[in-house]
Amino acid sequence: MACCTLFEGLALRERYRRLYSAEPRVFRAPGSVSLMGEDTPCNGGFLLAAAIGLWTRVIAHPSQTNRFNAHLETPRRHEIANLDDAAPAGWSEPLRDIVAVLRRRGCAPRGAHLMVDDDFPDGPGLGASASLEVAAMFALLGASGAELSRLEIANLCQRAERLRGDSFSTAPFISCHGREGHAVFLDCRSLEYHHVPIPDRVSILICHTGVRHREIAGLAARNRAEYEEGMQVLTSCMPAAAGFRDVTPAQLASHRNLFEESVYRRCRHLVEENERVTKAGMALLDNDLRTAGALMNESHESMRLNCGAGCTEVDLLARLARECRGVWGARMGGPAGRCLVCLVDVERAGAIARAITHGYRAQTGIQCETWLCRAAEGAGEEMF
Repeated sequence: MACCTLFEGLALRERYRRLYSAEPRVFRAPGSVSLMGEDTPCNGGFLLAAAIGLWTRVIAHPSQTNRFNAHLETPRRHEIANLDDAAPAGWSEPLRDIVAVLRRRGCAPRGAHLMVDDDFPDGPGLGASASLEVAAMFALLGASGAELSRLEIANLCQRAERLRGDSFSTAPFISCHGREGHAVFLDCRSLEYHHVPIPDRVSILICHTGVRHREIAGLAARNRAEYEEGMQVLTSCMPAAAGFRDVTPAQLASHRNLFEESVYRRCRHLVEENERVTKAGMALLDNDLRTAGALMNESHESMRLNCGAGCTEVDLLARLARECRGVWGARMGGPAGRCLVCLVDVERAGAIARAITHGYRAQTGIQCETWLCRAAEGAGEEMF
């Protein structure tokens, strides 16, 4: 455990001890980032993702009442929320939903005092909401004495997200099942998964465009509707196909005349992306970074051309990244493709980040934020 992470956990524990005169247990959950296959889970496809070393920490101790309250304690914000309110503050809404699903499952404590801390930046996503949900779930289960499998915890977190109308998310699964130094190759149909080693000489560099979330909901809804329309067309002529992963590019092309052009492009992306995810996972197993990086670059172009994702700013970041020595691959990620996710050589990571931010600022006038991450261990209790 890094010294700064240890210090943060100890500091949160001491604040809780002073406030509630209780001996707390600290649980934490990592953020996550998709390396390949962001859109494939909605159709039972394949995903390659990693838990990353950005953390949410949650303490939950049983209270003597039937009430649940939460304190947010970060360097940026100090807030209190009553989770029994019908409409709690925005940051605490995921906590309210976690309490609700645990109550329905019969695993919630009678009541609890929660304290929350995190080191996520504002804006880029990176699985922050799922990290909060998973850490809170672990902490509340610890307070109640109940035990659930990691798979059931991830499923309950997805159920909590659906209470808010969020679409299917794999971020809770990755936060629960991450392994240090490894990506997670996930079969979103069967939920079978494998840990794929990421070479020690490689880091994950994330760059944020500074462009806020324009038209995210509209783009996601449009793509989802066209995926569903395309799948209906395919199953009418290929009844055995349960999802896009069951269709080859050649088979899709042979039925092109049945599709509207935009629907065909969305389908083409998912069919080819499932193949790219599988090939990228195999490339990492073979320590073949050149192939894995090339597949990331192809994925970026497909998302841009076939799905209308991203923006001119993230395309600029991709061009700047690919000009740097030591960048193996780069593709858009995060909400609506507003971030760039790169695999980079550890020894050159700092120079790469500086070159990208300098070039981006020179051409846009926007300061690009960057985060250098390693694949992290999944959620659990912090031991001091």
